[in-house]
Amino acid sequence: MQLLIVTPLQKIHIIEPFVASVGFVHNEGGRTSRLRNLSIEEYRVQKSGAMVAGSIAPDVQ
Repeated sequence: MQLLIVTPLQKIHIIEPFVASVGFVHNEGGRTSRLRNLSIEEYRVQKSGAMVAGSIAPDVQ
C-alpha cells in the first residue's frame, strides 16, 4: 500500500518517522514546477547539513 501525504516543509518532522521517502515540489515564479525525490536517509543527511550551514533545506527543491 502507498499513501501520499502532503505537508509543508515546516511540518515534515511529524511524518518523518513513518515514511521511507519524500518528494519536494518547488515552483518559484509560478511557471514551472520541479520535483525532487529523496529517501528518508538522504533527506536526513540534507537536513543535518542544512542545520550546520544555518539554512533550512539546501538544494531541496
